[in-house]
Formats: sequence, structure tokens, C-alpha cells
Amino acid sequence: MKEIGCEVPVVVLTSASSLDSDVQVMELGAYDYLEKGRVSPEIFERCMRYVLARVDAESQIRKAAFYDELTGLPNRRLLIEKMTSAFERAKRRESEVNVLLIDLNDFKPVNDDFGHEAGDAVLAEVAQRLENAVRKTDTAARWGGDEFIVVLEDFKDRGNATMIAEKVMQHLEAPIEYGGNTFKVSGSFGMVFYPEFALDVDEIISVADQAMYKAKKINKSTGAAGGTIVVLSPQDLEKSERP
Repeated sequence: MKEIGCEVPVVVLTSASSLDSDVQVMELGAYDYLEKGRVSPEIFERCMRYVLARVDAESQIRKAAFYDELTGLPNRRLLIEKMTSAFERAKRRESEVNVLLIDLNDFKPVNDDFGHEAGDAVLAEVAQRLENAVRKTDTAARWGGDEFIVVLEDFKDRGNATMIAEKVMQHLEAPIEYGGNTFKVSGSFGMVFYPEFALDVDEIISVADQAMYKAKKINKSTGAAGGTIVVLSPQDLEKSERP
């Protein structure tokens, strides 16, 4: 169950009475081990209460460790785990993973002119829009500050990935209402594909960062009101110009 990604807590109920059986199943991740001949209604009820309490405690710990407090999105630590797993699945399925690094345009004036409370509200709304724009099988995460990363999995047609990236961009550009004010932000998107870049997670993100920085430069030089997407391939990869 763990190998296929199933996170449902498991209690083993068995007639086996081997002294090693309970140790083995607990090491594999079972929450408890009960022998049929020794289970009473009271013992079973106590076991269920224990499991539910443990699941709740682990959920709180996991939320604090793996999710961004402000936006509720996966944080860096969980994102890296998810990307590593996505790359492994792509190898098995002979498919591609699309990585989008998004830096918000026109976000700094929100904090400077209206305060950090307004800035936090804008970031939380952006996070919600990212989640709504991608599929359940994809991942939207906060990378830090006003940067986000979206991981689109299991693509064999890049046109579909591009369509989702454009959908994400459109979602971000809709006005955001907060505190009687209307804010409008857009995004500079750096897009790369795995395994076109046969790199590890850190290196892929570094390449996506270079693509995003190019999109940022294009956006500034043209004065465009909306977002910009730059797709980087190994052929046009250059040394990063980012400070």
C-alpha cells in the first residue's frame, strides 16, 4: 500500500501468533497489530481511538513541516519530495514533467503601499488560484517570497502542458479585491521539461529560474501589462544572468 502511495492507516488483524509478526508489520508501517483470539470489543475500540489520535497528531506535525503556513501550499521540503517522485514516475511511464517557476510582477507595490497584511492576502489568493488552475495530479507550491512552482505531471503532448501554463497565467491576472482596494498582479513564468533536462531537482529548478529571469527581463523591457512565459531548452541554455 505504501509503495502505491496509499496513506490510509493500517491496523493488522490476524490469527498469526508468531512473536516476530507484530514487529515486522509495525516496521512496515502498520499502526497496530491485533490477534483475533485476544480481541475484545473494548480492546478494538481502544485501538481505533489510538489510531485516530495518532493520525491527527501526525497530520498536525506534517502540516507544520511540509506546508506553507500562509498559503497552505506545499513548502520547499515537500515540493522537492514530490518532484523527485514525479521524475521517477516519468521515467517509468516514458512521459514528461513540466516545471513552472513563477515570480509575481507588480507585487512589491502592494506591500510598500498597502502593508504586509494586504500582501499576505494577495499571496493567499494567488495560491488558491494556482490550485484551482491545475489538475489534482499536479502540484502547486510556494517556493518563497512571491515565487511559486507548479509541477505538471504525465505529459506526452507538450501542447497540453502549455495550455495549462496559459490557464494559470490567466487566473493570476484577474483582479484581486481586498480591503476596499483592487490589486492586479501577473507572473513571469520560467518553463522547463524533464527529462529533456536530465537533471536532478535542484538543477531543474535552477534552469527554470534562468527561464523565469528571462521572462522577467522581457516583461520589463516591453512594459507588458500581463505575464510572460519563457520555455528554455538545452540548446538555448546560457549561463544565468541572475544576480
